[in-house]
Amino acid sequence: MKYLIFTFLMSTKLYATELIIPEFKKKVLTVNIVHAEPFDFDTFVLTNRFNKQFTLVCSGNPFYGNKSSYLEYENFFGSHVADFKFKQNVACHVLKEHLYAVFEGVNRDNQIQIFLNRESGLVEKIILPPIDPLYDGEEHTPLEDIRELAKL
Repeated sequence: MKYLIFTFLMSTKLYATELIIPEFKKKVLTVNIVHAEPFDFDTFVLTNRFNKQFTLVCSGNPFYGNKSSYLEYENFFGSHVADFKFKQNVACHVLKEHLYAVFEGVNRDNQIQIFLNRESGLVEKIILPPIDPLYDGEEHTPLEDIRELAKL
């Protein structure tokens, strides 16, 4: 009986749905962050110029219970579609500590660039803006600001 069923299945045409996944030319995605803000449970919300948000979650977060650091990627359509992991967990912690010091200065003029590898699912490179975390405001005195306004 088993052989009869097997031969019947092998002799009939079975229809299956074929799924064709397109290949994308861009292997590396570039995200330009124009706003950074501390968020719940020791995470950061990073916002790009299209107001899409990405969540930076470093390793050892007690709420998430994660062993590796990652960036939650939200696409242009507003869907959370991927988590891009950091090659080294220490890179995420250094970024997070730097962001705590300078997150108010991240804007359209001082953008953070994050390069994400689509194939490997890793954060390839992060370029931080030239914001000095130890800036004390001594370079610009009110007198210089008044002179600049007088020129206008």
